[in-house]
Amino acid sequence: MKLSVIIPAYNVEQYVEKCIVSCEQQDLPTSEYELLVINDGSKDRTLDVINRLAKEYDNIKVFSQENKGLSAARNLGMKYAQGEYVCFVDSDDWLAPHCLGQLCKTAQANHLDVLLFDCADVSVTGNITMRHRYPLSVVGNIQAGEELLRRGEISMCVWGGVISTSFLREHDLHFMEGVYHEDNEFTPRMLYFAKRVLIEEKAYYNVFCNMQSITRSVNPKKSYDLLQVAASHIAFMNRYLQDDKQLRVVFCGFVGLDLNVALKNIYRSEKNQQDLFYEALGEQRSLFEYMRKSKSLKYKLESSIYLFSPTCFRYLYERVLNVR
Repeated sequence: MKLSVIIPAYNVEQYVEKCIVSCEQQDLPTSEYELLVINDGSKDRTLDVINRLAKEYDNIKVFSQENKGLSAARNLGMKYAQGEYVCFVDSDDWLAPHCLGQLCKTAQANHLDVLLFDCADVSVTGNITMRHRYPLSVVGNIQAGEELLRRGEISMCVWGGVISTSFLREHDLHFMEGVYHEDNEFTPRMLYFAKRVLIEEKAYYNVFCNMQSITRSVNPKKSYDLLQVAASHIAFMNRYLQDDKQLRVVFCGFVGLDLNVALKNIYRSEKNQQDLFYEALGEQRSLFEYMRKSKSLKYKLESSIYLFSPTCFRYLYERVLNVR
């Protein structure tokens, strides 16, 4: 079997049919690929829609679990994947028609660990915006993922690619469970181990810009989870990159990104939530020590101010950056 398409689904009865049908309108016989649809404890009619489609298409396999989150659903899909390659599709997004066969052909012919491609953002009104996730300088050439990391030319989103199943299992690559922003934690690790990566400039993936989606909803937990993601970046760096100063700087930049996204997110919440988050931040002061070692002048400045005075940092962050 060439490919396993992994589709986690939670309370998406309005969208999941379009997603699944797009994955069936492909240039591969159904005998050569499978759709692993994981119902993650949906409380609406999502499972009913999935089961109905499973009766129409013989390559759909349905799994149900209690609600554990996107990461756990993806991990379950990877556990049962039988394809030579896997790809991840979010259940409110959809694929371009007749692309999976060509993607598998390209990946197999070039013995790739990872094949990445572009996407299009689709608004609720149907407006389409092409999102060029990678500069032309890295498109079309097989390279090590480590080099992409060194150049800072990566996209964190795990959808928009096909990944070798044997590669994932060889390096025991899984998603961190129980957190949001799991792609930010997973993708740098994956690319570090990938020896053969190819990027295509074609947009095979459509992202539905749904303001009610998990990604775009307001939730203070996202900020706390990003602190866990930052800590994971540090743990990985200290395990695998002890003697690689250049890549250590890159991973310190990821810590800076995590902290900045966490701060921006918490300011979408109530003030009491902001106060609680700053208390939690004070217990992880070392994150700013790593952030200061990135090559970003912005991150260096922010971390220096925080390490000098967290109170001063909060004052300046709220007023100078005008995050509210």
